[in-house]
Amino acid sequence: YGQRKRLGVYHAKPLYVVKIDGATQEVWLGEEEHLYQSNLRVKNVHWLDDFDSGEELRVKIRFQHPGATAKVLEKNGEVQVNFAEPQRSITPGQAAVFYRGNRLVGGGWIL
Repeated sequence: YGQRKRLGVYHAKPLYVVKIDGATQEVWLGEEEHLYQSNLRVKNVHWLDDFDSGEELRVKIRFQHPGATAKVLEKNGEVQVNFAEPQRSITPGQAAVFYRGNRLVGGGWIL
């Protein structure tokens, strides 16, 4: 997600990969504003510290991501993350890691 080089498509504005459907082998392209999302779901979450559903935590969505404030809700075995500000290139299969300050609270895999 977010890849731009070697797409082989011309458009007036730069295009980026915004979605990949593995089942149909379709690749969706869009302009940069389509890379931003305000929420995500996380599976297989492993909690390392106490957690209250609805708590605001800092959530990292990739290795060099600084983390962003989000309300984190646990329901039906998954976690819903609602960011205060939209985040660029949220990618399924990547880790989502939850922090309270600098303390690691837990993590799982982005759906």
